[in-house]
Amino acid sequence: MPIFTQNEINLHTHSFYCGHGTGTLKDYIAEAFKNPQLKVLGFSEHCQTPDEFYADRMRYDVFEDYVEDAFSLKNTEGLTVLCGAECDWNPSYTAYYRYLKERMGLDYILGSVHYYRDRESGRLRYYGKCLDVTPYLSDYVSEYTAMLRSGLFLIGCHPDLYCYHTEWNSLLEEAAREIISTAKETGMILEINGCGFQKKHIREDGSTRHPYPVPEFWKIVREEGVRCCINSDAHHPAHLISHPAFAFASENGLEDLLVKWEISDEGIRAVL
Repeated sequence: MPIFTQNEINLHTHSFYCGHGTGTLKDYIAEAFKNPQLKVLGFSEHCQTPDEFYADRMRYDVFEDYVEDAFSLKNTEGLTVLCGAECDWNPSYTAYYRYLKERMGLDYILGSVHYYRDRESGRLRYYGKCLDVTPYLSDYVSEYTAMLRSGLFLIGCHPDLYCYHTEWNSLLEEAAREIISTAKETGMILEINGCGFQKKHIREDGSTRHPYPVPEFWKIVREEGVRCCINSDAHHPAHLISHPAFAFASENGLEDLLVKWEISDEGIRAVL
């Protein structure tokens, strides 16, 4: 059974199917062949629910088109192509997420927390637009740790997304420690997410930083010895390989914690 290093595999990508990405699945495959070190390409469009709960995701019927498209590319010579989905944690859809894995035949599903329910409007809003996450920290931690404990997902995606606009402080550290300790307890893999390097947060003093990954968060990951992985979370084929994410892992002493991946007829699993 083949085993792949982080340099050889990318499990988190988004094409035009997701509604805010660019490029077709074939465009991503063409880009993969420009990077000969890449042996495994995983597609992981944002999962829409049957009742289309998430207004800014693709339509449910388009999700089925995506799966059909991805499966049609599995015989690509010289590249292992996997079909997955990135699912927002919501306990109401646990049975559906299990169906995706066990009945629909997806190779894997990724777990994420992208949204909070705004206390004033009652609407779902993206954490990347939450200028002060403090009132919603307990919500994020509760949902993210529940996602890690669910046993449904291969990876916990961008666990430090909650730090997007809020500068590191004791409350953010407390949240990080709870998320990281849960990952350690459950054996879940946390993702160093390359998409954050495509964005910037402007501090009050005018300086800039990447909204994630956050060095302070990953320092705790290193201290606790929690296993992690690197994915680009590319939304454009040109961003398929995230060199900054690999540099970040090296600079923050995380290389020894990076998992390898084994792919067999039974599926994909982390090799610790």
